[in-house]
Amino acid sequence: MKKILIFSPGGGDMVAEGLQNSFKELGHQAEIYFKDNHWHPYLFLFKISVKLRRFKLAVCFWERYKEANGHAYEKKILSWKPDLVFMYNFNSISSALIRKIRDKYKISIVYWAFADPLVGNKLDAYYFDHIIHCSHVFFINSSAMPSLKLVSKAHFHFLPVAA
Repeated sequence: MKKILIFSPGGGDMVAEGLQNSFKELGHQAEIYFKDNHWHPYLFLFKISVKLRRFKLAVCFWERYKEANGHAYEKKILSWKPDLVFMYNFNSISSALIRKIRDKYKISIVYWAFADPLVGNKLDAYYFDHIIHCSHVFFINSSAMPSLKLVSKAHFHFLPVAA
């Protein structure tokens, strides 16, 4: 039995609940973690920047927001001590913290990417920073896998949403 911490980008959404139920049915202990402050100034500025199509500015605000949330995420990891961290979609965890979880705490990190970071819109490319630091990456569309294998040591797998 493994302890699996699911980082949800949107709180108690159906994807996170489906993942949690599936892991539990397989005999694992799974918990959804979502620590988000919807009223945080950096998140507000990020959303405004996206609406105005100022993507470089949006990425800067998103990075600041992830730094602000990083301490709470790290506390959860240290207190719950998961064997695996499972992330999906566009998540509010910094790549520095992803590397720290992987390297310092020796916890495997799985990322389920819903978009191809090489051919999507400008913000989809931002997934790339997460993907290259994970141990396993699952894609709902396998087209990006050959290119990403050139820059990451992760194990890449095809896992459609219906799975």
